[in-house]
Amino acid sequence: MTLHQLLQKISEGQAINFTQLLHKLPKNVDWQSCFSAELVTKNRYKVKVLNQGAFNELLQSSMPATSREAAANHLLQSTHDLKCDSAFMLCIPNVKISELSSLTDIHCLYSMGEHLTFTYKPANAAILIENQDCFFHWQRTLRHFDFASDSPNLDIYFSAGKQVLNSKFAELWPQYNEVYCVFDYDLEGLKIYQSLVTHNTNIFHYLVPKAYDLNWFKLVPKRMQDLSEAIRLADSLCLPSLADYFRRSKRFMEQEALLL
Repeated sequence: MTLHQLLQKISEGQAINFTQLLHKLPKNVDWQSCFSAELVTKNRYKVKVLNQGAFNELLQSSMPATSREAAANHLLQSTHDLKCDSAFMLCIPNVKISELSSLTDIHCLYSMGEHLTFTYKPANAAILIENQDCFFHWQRTLRHFDFASDSPNLDIYFSAGKQVLNSKFAELWPQYNEVYCVFDYDLEGLKIYQSLVTHNTNIFHYLVPKAYDLNWFKLVPKRMQDLSEAIRLADSLCLPSLADYFRRSKRFMEQEALLL
């Protein structure tokens, strides 16, 4: 709960967690001259305002910023508290994937407001590569996957982890008939894919290498619960071979292993 929400509850006569309020108050506020508190239930206090003028000023100044520009000039917030108003993804457009041709051109898909700006004409299909090095070495990355020799040209995007889930990219997906996802082979990579599938259509496909190497699975999960959840999620997303490698290795695989 934010400071502003806590103060609003006080103004409405509701009991609050007073310790939480003290933690969120600015250091220069002398709370003892502004409030008195009476315990009414466990961890809940009825707070009386002692200085209405100071309270009103604090209530006003605690209103959350609605933009990063406003946050930069806010006494109680910073730009880290809000998402960027803009969004972008790097794209290598119109690649003949079966030829694995050399990198020639990088474009930027971006949004400074409600709509995306394209500096290229989208192809019929796209590939999302999660990690930066794998994107810039896309030829070495994509050699591990099967693509038909007559596959159409594709646009290759650097999807940058969870950034691809930014709502500003929602109008990108209808441009394509198919979108292939090359993500980390771990719980987070599967969660990103699941979010794309859940909030969009069945155009998304999670790519797995045509030939796995068990030695690629080196990353120890932070919790065994993460491994169990990844196995369950891989099975539910119809990725049985990946679930099997999770079970056998008890490890995750970072995408950069494809560059070896």
